[in-house]
Amino acid sequence: MNTVVPFLRTSGPDDVRKAMMSAASDLCYLTGYMAVDEGLHGLAQRYYLQALELAGASEDHLTFCTTCSTSIRPRIRNHDAQALHERARETVRPELTPA
Repeated sequence: MNTVVPFLRTSGPDDVRKAMMSAASDLCYLTGYMAVDEGLHGLAQRYYLQALELAGASEDHLTFCTTCSTSIRPRIRNHDAQALHERARETVRPELTPA
């Protein structure tokens, strides 16, 4: 991820920026998935949250939905799954966040 972040901060055409964020979202999702396999659930959550933020910003609905469905599997504790769900909702539709 350290090599990807500087590219996400550069300016460029909107379609190129969205494609970069979408690719970075996939990378975060896959890194989170690998972290779960290693039993590093806290690290996985951080990567899944980053994947959701990037997928939401790039309007990548496939990666967003894939990350949501993967991140709430029973491998992650229930209260953590709820937090991931709430963060996903805030990322996509902030107006749905309870006051």
